[in-house]
Amino acid sequence: MTHYYDKITGWFDWELINELAVQRAINGDTFLELGTANGKSTAHLAIEIAKSGKNIQLITVDIFGDTNQKEYVLSHLGKFDFVQVVKSDSIDFLKYMTSGDVVPKFKYIFLDDCHDYDHVLKEIDLAMLLLDENGIMAGHDFSNLAFQGVAQAVLKSFKSEDLKFSNLSWIYGL
Repeated sequence: MTHYYDKITGWFDWELINELAVQRAINGDTFLELGTANGKSTAHLAIEIAKSGKNIQLITVDIFGDTNQKEYVLSHLGKFDFVQVVKSDSIDFLKYMTSGDVVPKFKYIFLDDCHDYDHVLKEIDLAMLLLDENGIMAGHDFSNLAFQGVAQAVLKSFKSEDLKFSNLSWIYGL
């Protein structure tokens, strides 16, 4: 199966993190991506999952502000029956997922939607409740000066010695 994410518009430079998450995953694991945009990173992750032959579910969540954006994403991700595309605010989605009697656990959670300090801080707090004890949480734009709230929220949430970095991304759990 050949990658095609480079033909999708958008930003994406965390291929290595996706690939490591798939390598560490086992059958039955579930991944969560918060911030789909046009699905560039989602397409990369879906291909990696398919190539691995592992039974991994992938949920990707976005508010999809453009009315045609979700349909565009589905047009190139619909062929993967293990990918679920959800239209929702990430905080609302995380609150819903943590509100039941049985709270699901995700082996990999990637954050790249709203870059506001308060939003990222709340997102991390809620996502930690869903992270598998051996899971990976990561996010984009840590070192992007245009989004300083991301780095501030990440450093408030984690000890710096528990973090790794790759390109503009931060990683917890490696």
